[in-house]
Amino acid sequence: MEPLLRPLSVQASPSAEEIFTFTIPQEMYEVCDIIPGEILASIISSKPDALVKVFDTNKTSYARWMNHVVTSDIVREKNWKTSMYWVRDQGTHETGWAITAAELISAVRYILRHDAEYVDYSAQFLVDFADRDKATERYMKDKLHYCFKYSVAKALEFVKEAGIPQAGHWKYVGCRPQGLPIYRAGSPHVYVNSCVEISSIREALPYLEFHPIAASLALFTPDYYIIKDGIYRGPMYKESVYEGFEWVNIYAVIEENGETIALVKAPHGTLLGDEGYFGVSVDVEMVQVPWEGQEGHPNFGAPRRLLSDFSFPTFA
Repeated sequence: MEPLLRPLSVQASPSAEEIFTFTIPQEMYEVCDIIPGEILASIISSKPDALVKVFDTNKTSYARWMNHVVTSDIVREKNWKTSMYWVRDQGTHETGWAITAAELISAVRYILRHDAEYVDYSAQFLVDFADRDKATERYMKDKLHYCFKYSVAKALEFVKEAGIPQAGHWKYVGCRPQGLPIYRAGSPHVYVNSCVEISSIREALPYLEFHPIAASLALFTPDYYIIKDGIYRGPMYKESVYEGFEWVNIYAVIEENGETIALVKAPHGTLLGDEGYFGVSVDVEMVQVPWEGQEGHPNFGAPRRLLSDFSFPTFA
């Protein structure tokens, strides 16, 4: 009778090196060598498609990759540039949020036929009254400026409560030398019915079928100021510095060489970009990889895109 249990033959298990031996391109090796493991893991796990492809290597303190955003044909067919009219310039003032909000109100009301013709609404009114506490705090420190950082969404919420006059009744001057003005009633105001806020770029872009939308744009210098007629893709140089966010209005989206690009209007005059207009890569996603001894900025401690914080007004 054969034994029920036969002795097992002992064989050496293959080593991990024997199982997983492979080679990677030198450029990819350099990427893996530079980027800390936890940051590389966050890149690979980004949704929905996290294919890592080295398309260029520059010495910067940011890791950038392409995470494609698909848009519909009907959205790509829309272009609201002619409804945005002239380009404004905030100058040396922190009023880009107010200019962007006022321009968006003007454009949406005109496109949706709430105004029979284009009406220029007052960005200055927002600067003067949207947040008196912030304005006063800045003026007490500076004595030359009472402008301040703010969001388009907060500006639209203010217009929901207080309304906004036409620019002709409250002209743009930036910061008045004599300080904050006293509110004067009397000029007719229009009101926002609600402010729609969207965090996801995939959920925001479909609204371009109906009108422009506002967004915050991560501003890196010198990259931002040398765009001209090119595409803004964030920091491209080791010397690139993150300066915070600026507000823009997205008036169209296109696809070029397989890359989704938002066409935007900025509040920095006609010397920026192509007469004040330029393209921003929607697909670029990035995270900061600080150099040794460098402190990273919390806004880019996790992967994010160049455009975020989308909003637009509705009207009754």
